[in-house]
Amino acid sequence: MLPKTDFEKKLNVKIATSNIMDNAIKLWLDMYGNQPPWLGGKANVKCLNLPAAISEELARLVLTEFDFEISGSARAQLQEDCVISNSFYGAYYMTNYLFQMGHEKIGFVGTVLATESIMDRYLGYRKSLMEHGVQERPDWVLKDRSDDSSIYCYDRITLPQELPTAFVCNSDLTASRMVKSLLEAGYRVPEDVSLVGYDDWLFPGLCDVPVTTYSVNMPQMAETGIDMLVRRIGGDDSRCNMKIIEGEIVIRGSVSRYGNKNGSRVPGL
Repeated sequence: MLPKTDFEKKLNVKIATSNIMDNAIKLWLDMYGNQPPWLGGKANVKCLNLPAAISEELARLVLTEFDFEISGSARAQLQEDCVISNSFYGAYYMTNYLFQMGHEKIGFVGTVLATESIMDRYLGYRKSLMEHGVQERPDWVLKDRSDDSSIYCYDRITLPQELPTAFVCNSDLTASRMVKSLLEAGYRVPEDVSLVGYDDWLFPGLCDVPVTTYSVNMPQMAETGIDMLVRRIGGDDSRCNMKIIEGEIVIRGSVSRYGNKNGSRVPGL
């Protein structure tokens, strides 16, 4: 989240917030970072990640009905400026990484038609499969939510009878649910099944395995969005644009090289 002073400088306006609002925002940020006030600065007191989980759910509920639209001209009513992460190539890169680690039996976890981002990530996964001459198996494309829900993930993922050696998960949250489902079924991650995620936002402790993921460049996305908004406010009536922001692969502990006899994790390439 960008500080209020950054927004004021970008927009050249004074943001009207009361001390109560400022304190509430600071409290939320502290909670989101697992630094609740009741710790009292004591390093030996642990909060079990509950503040972060509560703050995350609060933010989700607040933003569920949030809609943002840039208007002011007839053209803007037909289209909207938007800033998105590179979902297609992000998932493509993550799938390629699994191939580089020796995996050929690779599944995908995500309800494909639930959101545009999941669809894009699925198509990136398919592109990688096709380039490697691998046929997709429909039973290895697993749903993580209902077809008409873009928000709620299943608490458990239904596993196929025969597992691939690796999965591309459409988000880190889905990856954490997949880890839980695999562990409960008696599989080890990454020794038995490897997986990768997308987003790079999970707090430590929310998943039993550190997830290798595609990190979304949120600061760059926010800065780009503010720049676009400032131009519109300044009278820019040019064609609406979609800005696609690249991220990067972050190697953690959820992928092992396929065929590694002792089952130990192999560092990234």
